[in-house]
Amino acid sequence: MKKSKKVVLASVLLLAIASCKDDEPQQVAQDEWTDGRDAQGKTRDTAIQQGNTVHHYRHFGGGWYLLMGGLINTGRYAPATAYDIARPGFTPQARTTPTGFRSRGFGSSARSTSAS
Repeated sequence: MKKSKKVVLASVLLLAIASCKDDEPQQVAQDEWTDGRDAQGKTRDTAIQQGNTVHHYRHFGGGWYLLMGGLINTGRYAPATAYDIARPGFTPQARTTPTGFRSRGFGSSARSTSAS
């Protein structure tokens, strides 16, 4: 292979890689701590034992959130279902963006799908 063909191939490869770069900066979910109380000031909590560890969850806005120090973080973590938190080995899923959507795909063929 001639040197000029290698240069052309390298240039095409670099352009292809550069075109795959995400144009928008990755948004990081922000912490939004709340006590998770409803309008009447009540909470709904549960505890799940996984091995030797007990995890406490609080129901808020239609889903279960990991309870940490009496508070839940609705901005950083996506809500889980009762089925999810009862599964062995379950770990809370962090949101990738404040809207809870993740982008998947290659280049312009990327699709947005719900993260929950």
